[in-house]
Amino acid sequence: MTVQECSEEWLKVYVHPQLAVNTIRGYEVNLSRHILPYIGNVKIQQLSPATIQEMYEKLAEKGLGPRSIRYVHTTLHEVLGDLCSKRLVYPIFG
Repeated sequence: MTVQECSEEWLKVYVHPQLAVNTIRGYEVNLSRHILPYIGNVKIQQLSPATIQEMYEKLAEKGLGPRSIRYVHTTLHEVLGDLCSKRLVYPIFG
């Protein structure tokens, strides 16, 4: 699975049924504008801390502030954490 495929599954299974509309919109914006353009095509098994850090650096260069980057990090962490906890994907970090 790619990061994009995992994100779509996460939105469908975990986010849309449980969360408020504004929360859903925030997650969708982070994914569509900040995460998927940089790592959406990366396979989960090939995703590394270095790849994620590079994405954060590119977001900072683009002008995104530290607080916004933290929210992007939280979104990505939620995607991977929820899917790992349900064993839809396996943990990639030790």
